[in-house]
Amino acid sequence: MDFFELLTSSFEALTLNKVRTALAGLGIVIGIGAVIALVSLGQATQASVQNSIQGLGANLLTISPGSQRTGAVQGGFGSSQTLTLEDATAISNANYASISKVSPEVSRRGQVTAGRNNTNTSIIGATANYLEVHSVTMSSGTFVTDQDVQGNRNVAVIDQL
Repeated sequence: MDFFELLTSSFEALTLNKVRTALAGLGIVIGIGAVIALVSLGQATQASVQNSIQGLGANLLTISPGSQRTGAVQGGFGSSQTLTLEDATAISNANYASISKVSPEVSRRGQVTAGRNNTNTSIIGATANYLEVHSVTMSSGTFVTDQDVQGNRNVAVIDQL
């Protein structure tokens, strides 16, 4: 059998059962389309998860003080006040190749008042590096500056979720 005879025989078999040929072609098209769609969906999901992890700070190292013990009572994690702003400055000034920015923070709950309104809320004390370290942007206004930290000024940035 030569190539031309094989081609003619194949074409006759395809035209003999047109419905079967059409359904087989449709199945091939749907199968290839499904594989392409699933691969694209998988890649998009992978990119989304990687962006979410980066947004959470996969490249951040958080150092917290230990707990405080008073008599027989063990305080909660981070209840000890052993870390200071000077510690953060020392880490920032040290020549470590893997540390690019340092953002010291303190977190407490407290009563906040503005005019006639007051509420008990979470308060985070931070330095000017906070925005860059945590990849956060301000929608309006200005953030805490280094001069505010050095002058020990009471400033507030309101985050309305």
